[in-house]
Amino acid sequence: MSSLRRFLHYTRPYRGLILAAVSFGVIRYLIPLALPWTLKILVDDLLIQSASPPRGHLHLLMAGMCGLYVVYAFASYFRSYLAGLAGHRIIFDLRQQLYLHVQRMSLSFFDRQQIGAVVARMTSDIASAQNFVGSAMVNTTMDLSCVAVIIGLLFAANPRLALVSLSVIPFYVLISYRLTKRIRKKSRDIHNQLQEISGDLHEQFAAISTIQAFTQEEAEAREFRQQSERYLDTVLSNVRLQSIALGATGFLTALGPILVLWVGAMEVWAGRLSIGTLMAFYAYLGMLYQPIQRLTELNLILTNSLAAMDRIFEVFEMYPEVQQRPGAISLSRATGEIVFDRVAFRYEGREPVLEGFDLRIPSGTTVALVGPSGAGKSTLMKLLVRFYDVTQGRITLDGADIREVTLKSLRQQIAIVPQDPILFSGTIAENLRYGRPDATEEQIFQAARLAFADTF
Repeated sequence: MSSLRRFLHYTRPYRGLILAAVSFGVIRYLIPLALPWTLKILVDDLLIQSASPPRGHLHLLMAGMCGLYVVYAFASYFRSYLAGLAGHRIIFDLRQQLYLHVQRMSLSFFDRQQIGAVVARMTSDIASAQNFVGSAMVNTTMDLSCVAVIIGLLFAANPRLALVSLSVIPFYVLISYRLTKRIRKKSRDIHNQLQEISGDLHEQFAAISTIQAFTQEEAEAREFRQQSERYLDTVLSNVRLQSIALGATGFLTALGPILVLWVGAMEVWAGRLSIGTLMAFYAYLGMLYQPIQRLTELNLILTNSLAAMDRIFEVFEMYPEVQQRPGAISLSRATGEIVFDRVAFRYEGREPVLEGFDLRIPSGTTVALVGPSGAGKSTLMKLLVRFYDVTQGRITLDGADIREVTLKSLRQQIAIVPQDPILFSGTIAENLRYGRPDATEEQIFQAARLAFADTF
C-alpha cells in the first residue's frame, strides 16, 4: 500500500469535516467570480450605452455584491477553521499511532536508529505531512472547481479568446511532470540528512561532558560543519529546482494575459467584443492563472509531504523482534528461581556474546556476576526481561519459559537499577513512583530510605 493511501486511511473519521471545509471553500472561491461580470454590466450597460444611467440599478448591483462578500467572509472563516480542525485531528491520530508503535519496538530497533532520527520522524516529518491536509486535500478541490467554472465563463464570453488564454496550460503540465520526480527525490534526501544531523546532535549533547573531557570540541564542530555543508548543498539544489518551476510558471502567468489583451484588442476593433466583456475576460484570466499557479506550487508541497509520509510509514513497516506470543500466561508473584538453559545470543551483525551458557539462581539467593567489560553481564539482564530474545536455549522463571509469559507480568517481577542514573522531568516523588503509579507517600519514603536517597 502506498504512503498516500495509508495516510488517507487516517482521514476517514474526518471526512465530514473535510467535505464541509471543501464546500465552504468552493463557495469562498466562487463568490469573487461575480465581480468581473459585475464590471462588464457596469461598463457596457450602465456607463457606455446608457446616456442617463439608472442609479437604482447601480445601487442594487453594488448592494448585491456587498451581500455576496458578507457570505464570502463567513465561508472563509468556516473553510479555514474546519480545514485546520480536520488537519490537526488527523495528525494527532497519526502521531499517537506512531508513538505507540515506536514504544513497542524492541531495543534492537533503537540500536539501529539514532534517537534524534526517531524524534525527527515524529515532529518535522509529521508537520510536513500535515501540509497535505490543508494544502492538498482542501485547496486542490477548491482550485479545480474554480478553474472549471472560470473556463466555462471564458468560453461563454468569447470562445476564441478562451482558446488563446488556455494555450499556456499544457506548459504548466509539462513543467510539473518534468520536475516533480526530481524535487521529490531531493526532498527525501533533505529529510534523511536532517535526520542524521538531529541524531548526531542528540548524541553529542547527551555526551557533552565526555566531549569536553577529551577536548574534542573542535573535532565535533568540524564534523558538524561538514554535515551542515552537505545538507546546505542538497537544500540549495532543491531550492534551485523549485525556483525554476516557479519562475517558469510566473512567466506563463504573465504571457497569458498579454496574449489575451493582444487578441482582445483586435476583437474590439472588429466589433466582435465589447470593452466591458474584454475587461471582464481579463479579470477572469487573472483569477484563472492564480489557482493554476497554486496547483503547480501545491505539487511542490505535495512532493515534500509525500517524502515525509514515506519516512513515517517506513517506521510502521518495522515490527518488534520481541513479541508476546498468543496465549501467553500472566505470572502471579514469582518466588524467583531463574534458570539459563544452554543460552546462546548475539547482537545483530556481531560476534556471539553467549554460547551454551548455563546458570541456575535459586529463589532467595543473591548472585553477583563478575567479569570484564563486554563479557555479557548486562546482556544477561536484558535477556531476562526480554529486551532481546535468546538465539538458542531458554530462560525460565519459576519453571516457566519467559517467552510463554506476558511481557507486562514478566517485567513487573523484576526491579532494575541501571548503570547510568536516569531522571525524568518532574519531582523526585514522581520518579520514585514511576514503576508503581499507585504507590502511597509512605511507600515512596520507604523506597527512598532503602535506596539511601532520603537525605536529599
